[in-house]
Amino acid sequence: MIPTHPRNSVRWLAGAGILTGLFMAQGCIRSPLAHPSITSFKGYTQPALANTSGSDAPALTVRFMGASSLLFTDRDGTSILMDGFVSRPGMLRVGIGRIRPNCGRIRQAHTRLGEPNLAAVFAGHAHYDHAMDAPVWAQMSGATLVGSRSVTMLGRGIGLPDSQDVIVREGIPIQFGRFELTFIESVHGLPDRYPGTVYEPFEPPAKTTAWQTGLVYSVFVRHRGRSILVQSTAGYKPGALRGRRADVVYLAIGGLGRQPLSVIDTYWTEVVRATGARRVILVHWDDFFRGLDEPLLPTIYGGDDVPRSMGRIAELAAADSVQVLIPPVWDHTDPFQDLPGLMLTDTVPRGPDTPTFHPPAPKPYCSR
Repeated sequence: MIPTHPRNSVRWLAGAGILTGLFMAQGCIRSPLAHPSITSFKGYTQPALANTSGSDAPALTVRFMGASSLLFTDRDGTSILMDGFVSRPGMLRVGIGRIRPNCGRIRQAHTRLGEPNLAAVFAGHAHYDHAMDAPVWAQMSGATLVGSRSVTMLGRGIGLPDSQDVIVREGIPIQFGRFELTFIESVHGLPDRYPGTVYEPFEPPAKTTAWQTGLVYSVFVRHRGRSILVQSTAGYKPGALRGRRADVVYLAIGGLGRQPLSVIDTYWTEVVRATGARRVILVHWDDFFRGLDEPLLPTIYGGDDVPRSMGRIAELAAADSVQVLIPPVWDHTDPFQDLPGLMLTDTVPRGPDTPTFHPPAPKPYCSR
């Protein structure tokens, strides 16, 4: 029982603080603001490519930028970008302030990535940590913004014309050069802090809650006969992916560490086992309140228990003979490197190989 007398209360709180500090020092209590260590998973690091040009270059390279941001590049130079969330505002601003795309960080990332020839920018749902920066990437590159109606509303809020966006239809492939995107409706992982739909365009800055979820999608990226599934949030719609094959899954695990093991197991079954993937690459495990100029660290204990979810995923993968990898930030990687027994994916009619690029808006968002 907490004492009610002011002096006793101060003594009680001081004593509790000292005890808490001692327990933390002994590792008995974890500070909710502490970043867990994942050094025990160092052996899972995906190898970076030494050669990305010439005859030995892979047909496809992928570069990871934290959270679930992924740049896919064909050997012909055409790229598509998932999310592109590099602004990464701090926790305090996200919690009580107003946020907006950080144009300086987006430009720096664009340069660091080698100014990719973007044909499409897409997002699996409209939360700020997925879709806040996506319209800016589309606007400055002339790429097409692809996603739910909520995602396209974000584009129109910064002046992107409706001719430069595509509202997806579930299960209908969309072609961008050698890339083919297919969106399958899914469910956001727990918790969904910003549920709802973005019905009207708005121009940032705005409160974080303005970036409401909208429809959530699992995204299949088909490339030269191989298939990748990007599951950018740790949720699933029961049975939605059965019968759809993927060679590799980029698997979001954010929030899983706070869920019962049965939830992790079912998630694995509904996403990885359902698609028959032989390789899983873990994404959305890092603390995205930290900028990408700092080393990636796992989400703090107050928000997740990343070692717990990684450990369970590793156990499930070992039981199913599935390889698990953790991607390095910024580096070129080959998602299919040394992957034996690639399965044939369903054939679909091919669209035109030449993507459409759009001229920049008269007053781009980052020039205002």
